[in-house]
Amino acid sequence: MNKTRSKAMVLIALMALIGIVSLFAGGRGEAAKPNELNLLVFEGYAEPAWVDPFKAETGATINITNATSVDEIFSKMVADGGKGFDLVTIDTSLFQRYYDKDLMMPINLDNIPNAKTELLPNFRKLKEVEFDGKTYGVAYAWGTIPLFYDADVIKKKPDSWRIMLEPQYKGKVVLLDEPQNTMVTMALILGGFKDVWNFSDSDYDRLKEGFQSVAPQLRTLTTGATDEIALLANKEAVLGMAFGEQTGFVANQKGLNVKMTIPKEGGIGWLDCWIISAGTKNKELAEKWINHTIRKDYNKMMSDTIGYPGACNPPEGIDYVMDRIVWLQPRGDYQMLTEKWSEIKLILAK
Repeated sequence: MNKTRSKAMVLIALMALIGIVSLFAGGRGEAAKPNELNLLVFEGYAEPAWVDPFKAETGATINITNATSVDEIFSKMVADGGKGFDLVTIDTSLFQRYYDKDLMMPINLDNIPNAKTELLPNFRKLKEVEFDGKTYGVAYAWGTIPLFYDADVIKKKPDSWRIMLEPQYKGKVVLLDEPQNTMVTMALILGGFKDVWNFSDSDYDRLKEGFQSVAPQLRTLTTGATDEIALLANKEAVLGMAFGEQTGFVANQKGLNVKMTIPKEGGIGWLDCWIISAGTKNKELAEKWINHTIRKDYNKMMSDTIGYPGACNPPEGIDYVMDRIVWLQPRGDYQMLTEKWSEIKLILAK
């Protein structure tokens, strides 16, 4: 064997060895943080009061990304097939959408014993989160999209969403910048829709007319409770669609006299669940997290902190007529809904 060939073979061997080392290093790199969870959740779902005990118990690192809409969460998940997050909160109406896009993985309920003992009975088995005999979600929190109002300005509890059209509140009304909740609420206000979860072309025409009537009253579209509370504190808004129970709860903590109600036309009810991202590399830790958060004591902390009724405890002190709640259902026209919302936002901006 000549020296040139010998050197070449040595070089090839070294390159192969480097490749093997790189492969194993890459594998370690992908799993370099086996005790880390990345959460994509709505504001208030992962607070220090129950995050810190989990970190202390497991030694895990918890990274939290707060989102303001279901569309934002879906877009972030679709962007990389869910690889950027381990745990996500979505409502029951969205499970088919996530399942069709392979964005979540089945959950082993044997690893989540609290699901059988701590959750309220109605939330222990949900057909909306089951596909092919497997469970993909665990209930976490529920609530509504009520009408909020500044009780210092509006002395009598409103009984209709149509109070938003009264001339004295021009420029003081708030709607959510979220297509489904806002358009379904408008459909409830207008009435006469055959199916508010699957609008027809003529339905969208009616909705546009409804939004045209409220446009002169509008102060702004908001993306969360923080925005709404700031507007209330500055007397820039006095009523509108609440970002769930959180709007009234936090506003009152800040000394504002804000109340909420489900008007006679009805209001949306939702149930948010934990799902495990299809892109996670830490499924076992994710299941531990779910089990941790659906303890009655931690669930109550969430209710006491942000006002959302938890899935483990009955709601307290809610001035709602429960049979007026219209629970979210899967949509049959989601793409069209988002397209039409862009058109409606142009109407509202005029």
